[in-house]
Amino acid sequence: MADSGLLVLLLIDWVVAFTYFSPLALTGRIALYRRPQLGITLWLGLFAVSVIAAIAALGVAVASIFQTWFSLHRQSLRPDDLVSVLVSSFMPWVALAVGGILISLVNMRIEPLLDKQKAPNLNLSGGLPVDTCEGFDVFELPVDVAFIGAAAKDRAIIRTRGARTALTPKELEACQRHEAAHLRLRHARVLSFANLTNRLLGVFSASRAMLRELSVLIELVADKNAKDPVSLTRALAKLDPGLSDETVIRKRLLDYQIDGAV
Repeated sequence: MADSGLLVLLLIDWVVAFTYFSPLALTGRIALYRRPQLGITLWLGLFAVSVIAAIAALGVAVASIFQTWFSLHRQSLRPDDLVSVLVSSFMPWVALAVGGILISLVNMRIEPLLDKQKAPNLNLSGGLPVDTCEGFDVFELPVDVAFIGAAAKDRAIIRTRGARTALTPKELEACQRHEAAHLRLRHARVLSFANLTNRLLGVFSASRAMLRELSVLIELVADKNAKDPVSLTRALAKLDPGLSDETVIRKRLLDYQIDGAV
C-alpha cells in the first residue's frame, strides 16, 4: 500500500509540474519561436506524458482499492471494524473522484466543446478555382477585403479579390505557400485539440498557455514554408495593418531571417 501511495504521489507530482511549470518554461521563448516545430513537439509531448501519468495514477489508485478489499476479505474482522477500515481506505479516493468531477463540471460550457468556425461554402460564396499551390486548389472569392486563409474541410486555399489586388505576385505566392503548409501539416487538427483541451481544463494555466503558444508556433512553421521572408513580412503589414500580437511575433522572426541571423 505504501509503495502504491508513493507511486500515485510521484505521478500526480508530474502532472502538477506540467500544469504549473510548463507555462513558465515554454511560453514566449524566442529559442522555440525560431524552432517552432520543436516547440509544438515539446508542448504536445509533455501534455501526452502528463495525461498518461494521470491515467496511471488513477489505475494505481483503483488497484490499491481492490488490494485493500482482498486483504480485508482474508481477515476475520468484526462488521464494525470492516466498515471503519473501508471508510478510512476509500474516502480519500472518493473525495479525489468527486473533486475531479466537480472540476470537469465547472469547466463544461453550454457552447460546443470546439469553436468550430463554419468554413464558407466555396461554391455558394462564388468562389472559383483560379490557381494551385503545392498540390492544393486556390479559390478566389469576389470580395474586396484582403484575406487569405485555408479551408481545412475543403483542403483548399482561399483568397479574395482584394488580396490579389493588394499584394504583389511574390507576396501572394508567399502567403499561399504559408496556407499550403497549414493544410499539408493539418494544423487545424492541432488547434482543434488545443481548443478542446482548453474547454475541458481551462482552469489550469497550462491549457490556456498551450492553446496560445500552439496558435503562434503553427503560424511560424507555416512562415518557414513560404521561403520568402521579405515578401511575407510585407504581406503581413498589408493583411494585418493593426499588427496583432501574433503578427508582431511573426514579423520579428521574419525580420530576423531577413537579417541573415538564421
